[in-house]
Amino acid sequence: MDKETLSNYGWIVICVLVLAVMIALAGPFGTFVAGAVKSTTAGLFGVNQNALGAAGIEIGDQAFDEGGNGGAGDQGGTGLPAVGVSAEDCTWDEIKAISEAGKGDEYFNLGDTKTFTTTDGKTIVMEIVAFNADTKADGTGTAGITWLSKGIIAERAMNLTATNQGGWKESEMRTWLQNDFYSTLPNELKNTIISVQKTYWDHDTKSTLSCDDNLWIPSYREIVGDNVCENSGVSYSNAFTTLLSRYRDGFDGGRIAWWLRSSADYLNIPFWSIWKDGTATKTANSLNPNGVVLGFCT
Repeated sequence: MDKETLSNYGWIVICVLVLAVMIALAGPFGTFVAGAVKSTTAGLFGVNQNALGAAGIEIGDQAFDEGGNGGAGDQGGTGLPAVGVSAEDCTWDEIKAISEAGKGDEYFNLGDTKTFTTTDGKTIVMEIVAFNADTKADGTGTAGITWLSKGIIAERAMNLTATNQGGWKESEMRTWLQNDFYSTLPNELKNTIISVQKTYWDHDTKSTLSCDDNLWIPSYREIVGDNVCENSGVSYSNAFTTLLSRYRDGFDGGRIAWWLRSSADYLNIPFWSIWKDGTATKTANSLNPNGVVLGFCT
């Protein structure tokens, strides 16, 4: 092999090393730099492949993948799926990545759904009701996507006795969601859920309080959208523009009333709920069973 051929072969080795280094650095420097290096390397590779071929050395054809490290369908090696994929077709890990990238509203729409099955065999359909709305419990910004179940997940009393004292934070419903029900979630979903700050109207103090929750039920303000109860906090009223949009079916297929986490401001007994016709009512005795609509953020 003459010196010119050896020199050409050396160029191939150098180019391959450069490509390997730039792929490793593609994250910090962006896909523009990675693409430029890839294009340049591919050209040099072709020239030197021809030179080696003329010298009787065959190294075969090589392809340079346009997808980067992510492979087919990946957004430039970012780990995100292709824009246009449905929430149902995403894994919870992919939804987490989309949410953390702040791209939830680029990929999905209000009303899009994602289904999961609890470890005890219950199928639950979740619906997107907001983007970048709920404040993370650690104060580092907002959760990318907020979900509510399209149906009820249980029929339960809010408390074991007829009282709303202690409000949502001290309710038996909250304890059940945070412990018993949470334990039935698939691990992939558990790893995706973000704890957020949830406001609630407290009858005892006649004020809006807050606590940190990973699982919760909606408040009056979140569904109805006004300040009759909580005077602060988020609202998902864009997802509940009609009474029909608030309907929830019970396990027998008929419409059912479902709980809100806001205490009613009289009698020390009731919490607010959404009645069967979609209107809000404050006459639901906390000891009586109503539907439970699940909420969480990713």
